[in-house]
Amino acid sequence: MLNTLNGKILPYLYGLQKVALFRPREATHLIQKVFDKGDLNTRLAVFRTIIFSNNLGDGKQVGDLFVKLMAATTLEERKEIVEPFFKNLLSQLHIPHSKANRGKLSWLNALCHGWKQEFSTPRDQVPS
Repeated sequence: MLNTLNGKILPYLYGLQKVALFRPREATHLIQKVFDKGDLNTRLAVFRTIIFSNNLGDGKQVGDLFVKLMAATTLEERKEIVEPFFKNLLSQLHIPHSKANRGKLSWLNALCHGWKQEFSTPRDQVPS
């Protein structure tokens, strides 16, 4: 599927947003396939599209994609690419968005906060 896009992922994602106005379930399914088959940059573009689209995805899908993204990246990729990307998205929490977008951003905020807490403390330490 991605081979036919020839590097035109952003127009494709834009088109999926338009399709989602009339067929949200099908568009969400297609965008999930693009995420699953894409490289890191494609996955981040899909993630941004889902967050800011009124008709694509929901909080559950944001959670699912977050887990898949974190599982598919190395520690180095997370620190250099993924974490700054999420910080950029979360910096837009204060900008007025639709209720759906605010909900997805809130999900992302909670996921990032939980991720940091889970992996910032060494697992070998036993609380005293």
